[in-house]
Formats: sequence, C-alpha cells, structure tokens
Amino acid sequence: MRRYVTSTQVEQERAVELVNIRQYITDNEGHIAAVIVDIEELRRVEELIKDLSDLAVIKERRNEQS
Repeated sequence: MRRYVTSTQVEQERAVELVNIRQYITDNEGHIAAVIVDIEELRRVEELIKDLSDLAVIKERRNEQS
C-alpha cells in the first residue's frame, strides 16, 4: 500500500525536527494556523534566528575590501 504525504504533513515533520512544538492549531480545512511552544523553546529559537542573522552578515561582509 502506498502512503501519500501532503505538503502540510511534510512541513509539520520538518518543523518538528527544528522546533519542539507542543500543539498545532488548525483552521476548518485542517491547515496549520498556529502552534503552541514552551517559552524556553521560543527563546531558544529566537537565539538561533539571531545567530543565523549574524552568520548572514559575516558571509555578506566576507568579500568586502577593508
């Protein structure tokens, strides 16, 4: 039997790998409208985003002449 996976399922699986999501909130059609995460997890993700932003700036400036 084949298992068909929707793009929403793939997105959910990827999100779970990156962020510890406690609960999904969906609309009437079953699309994710929001998620619930612990505050500690939110702070961890915020730090990751800051780090990624810093890395992007470093990459951008790497080729600049000093």
